[in-house]
Amino acid sequence: MFGYPGINYTGLVLLLGYLITNFNVDFKQMKENSKRMKVVF
Repeated sequence: MFGYPGINYTGLVLLLGYLITNFNVDFKQMKENSKRMKVVF
């Protein structure tokens, strides 16, 4: 861990950004799906 702090930090940031991006996409899709369901039913 002390040998490669830069690589670990970069990987952590990328992983965090990846998770946040996926969560935002899923959240938008859920909102769109709920809108469609309201229209359908």
